Amino acid sequence: MCQVLLAILALFLPPIAVLLDVGCNCDLCINILLTCLGIIPGIIHAWYIILCKEKTVVQNIYVQTSNRYP
Repeated sequence: MCQVLLAILALFLPPIAVLLDVGCNCDLCINILLTCLGIIPGIIHAWYIILCKEKTVVQNIYVQTSNRYP
């Protein structure tokens, strides 16, 4: 459902939709440049990022270690 709302937001503000979806990275910079060249390339790129590109989930696992020796 969230991706549908982002796709609708991408019609009006493509860089904002990309920012909310992937954060501040290279895809956002590309979308800003494409939107400056024309709104249609920005919308198409935003839709690609939101609907087609696979997302990778990175989970940080922290392990607590002890400095005590038996």
